[in-house]
Amino acid sequence: MRAMSESSLSESFTRMRRWHAQPLGSAFAHAEAGVVEAMAPELFGYALLHVGSVGDRAPLDSGQFRHRFVLSLDSSGQQGSALADPAQLPVANEAVAAVALGHVLEFHANPHQVLREVDRVLVPDGHLLISGFNPLSLWGACQALRLQRSGVPWDANFIGMRRLRDWLALLNLEVRDVRAFFFRPPFRSSGNLRRAQFIEAFGGRWWPRWGAGYVMLAQKRTLPLTPIRPRWRARRDLLGARIAGPSTRDTALRAERCP
Repeated sequence: MRAMSESSLSESFTRMRRWHAQPLGSAFAHAEAGVVEAMAPELFGYALLHVGSVGDRAPLDSGQFRHRFVLSLDSSGQQGSALADPAQLPVANEAVAAVALGHVLEFHANPHQVLREVDRVLVPDGHLLISGFNPLSLWGACQALRLQRSGVPWDANFIGMRRLRDWLALLNLEVRDVRAFFFRPPFRSSGNLRRAQFIEAFGGRWWPRWGAGYVMLAQKRTLPLTPIRPRWRARRDLLGARIAGPSTRDTALRAERCP
């Protein structure tokens, strides 16, 4: 799948909001918000930057942060939010303690630049929370086999968890936790979704990495994760010095002692 162009980013998130109002989108967003809420206690600090869409409610509104800034990606964003390109964040260097990216990387034309911007604005040891759609899932199979019609989320570029780990490692962002969720098929009717609710318990126990969505928590590290071994130099006076031969006086004394 090809990522959406920057010109259509706003349109994609407008359709994401509409999808959240439908039975499937609402159920998915509700489950996603529950996972985010469970991982939210790991986030704390002075300021939080919330970019994109994370669930159908705002579990990151808790009191861990003194300030919370919302960057909207569509013209119908909530009141008090700013509209900007996440690849060019209007934030100073090392200004926020945490960033939440809600399905931003999958719809942006340059997800690598988005991550570089996040790394720039995060304080040392700051946290990054990413939510995404999982290609290694039943939903990913439906997308690959084109079993679903076009539209959100099927026109997104699903990014695998392992692939995302590699991207984060290049920026020295250490993954601390990752949780997959929503194991039900992409039923459109609320009745089928309700009857398939029992699958969630089996999925979380038997195939926990195959959920339709995932939430990944990473932390910005300021030091290399691999320790560097110091170079030890041998002391010349201990290892490089030559052993001195016996002196003439020592030889004479030994001769006198011999019978």
